[in-house]
Amino acid sequence: MASAPYTGESSARLLSLSRAVSLVLRDAFAALPDDLRRDAPLVLAARDYCAWAVARYIRCHDDPAYRLRPFDAVRLEPAELIRPYAAESGWRGSCYVADDDLPGTRGRALVTEHLLRAHGGLVTCELRALADLGLDDPGFRISAVALPIPATGAAISPTRAEEIP
Repeated sequence: MASAPYTGESSARLLSLSRAVSLVLRDAFAALPDDLRRDAPLVLAARDYCAWAVARYIRCHDDPAYRLRPFDAVRLEPAELIRPYAAESGWRGSCYVADDDLPGTRGRALVTEHLLRAHGGLVTCELRALADLGLDDPGFRISAVALPIPATGAAISPTRAEEIP
């Protein structure tokens, strides 16, 4: 399986995280051929985000002064990060949350390879914490890769953090 350059990258704080993910996914899906774009699968690697969201939820749950709200439980679901993109773009593909549990494992690579063979194209998106995963929002770096690389060889400009509303 050939490697592809990043098609989008951004850094974001929590309040605009799903918006940042949407902008990066927009650029990545735009790099796919037209016939694949709407239904191409997405492989989402969000281990850092999930670990932070769970730690935050536990802290809020254990704090008698904090009143849990429905959003606190919804935030645990990594699919919520891509929901705004799907709603705005009309994307109807499947999302697979796949991350390697241990260094040296190939779980995400195997899922990606299988989906690429089955669909002819896909997007992978990864969120990595910019700081230690404490209880405060660490900020996240969002990177996405579109496979296959467009045949035109056109340069794909990344979404910059300052472009995020």
